[in-house]
Amino acid sequence: NQNLASTLDSGIVAALRTGQRLMQLPIGIFGIAAAVAVFPTLTAYAAKGEMDNFKKSTSLGLRLVFFLTIPSAVGLMALKVPLVRLLFEQGAFTHEATIATATAVFFYSIGVFAYSGIQVLSRTFYAIQDTKTPVTAGVITIILNLALNFALIKPMGHGGLALAYSIAGIFNLLLLATILRVKINGFGGRKVALSFALSSIAAIIMGVLVYLASGYFEARVDITAKSMQALQVTGSVLIGIIVYTLLACIFRMQELRYVLETVGKKIPAFARLGKLIN
Repeated sequence: NQNLASTLDSGIVAALRTGQRLMQLPIGIFGIAAAVAVFPTLTAYAAKGEMDNFKKSTSLGLRLVFFLTIPSAVGLMALKVPLVRLLFEQGAFTHEATIATATAVFFYSIGVFAYSGIQVLSRTFYAIQDTKTPVTAGVITIILNLALNFALIKPMGHGGLALAYSIAGIFNLLLLATILRVKINGFGGRKVALSFALSSIAAIIMGVLVYLASGYFEARVDITAKSMQALQVTGSVLIGIIVYTLLACIFRMQELRYVLETVGKKIPAFARLGKLIN
């Protein structure tokens, strides 16, 4: 990716690196954390031969990851320019660099849910003593990524490189899910798909409102001040959290209840709120 990006305009390699760092943030916070948390449970069920519980845990792990990472990705896409401007735009990091990095963030964010889901599915294979499948799928994905790089860099520039990475991740996720479904005779795929659809709908609505709120704020304040940039991003994120939570309540998503009850172990008020959601 860096070699191909180096053939483009100056600063594009840095834009891709920075964009991917931001993309990795929700993957690290939610995707890897959820995968590490669910792995001991998966291993225990696999060792005992309790495959029904194994399938339920796999399904829950994927649904929770999608529930948390899809709105995170949409939020990154909606706030790509304000966020990059707040974090990096100063000195040699010009507004042009902000726009280039924001483009990378947008296309990288498309694959956030996939790379997070891969964290769960890979560990699912490890739990059943299959390390070959994730590695094989990874090699195939790298080959696809390279092919997509060459296909998309000319029409889309560095945005094409970021999009190629995201598409490859989605392919990897679907490949692992398909193989796992055959290997263990299903793991609640319809329930996962429904949760994914509801999370996506809620996230898109949230993203539109966050984008509009951010633009409304920017049009009325001196956005060159870092304090105003921080207020713009923070306020927009809070609006996004509130809107997404309300929509999840309306959709009566079980994942929200689980998240609230988990947080409620530290903060009792969240546990009581979780019990109100059937």
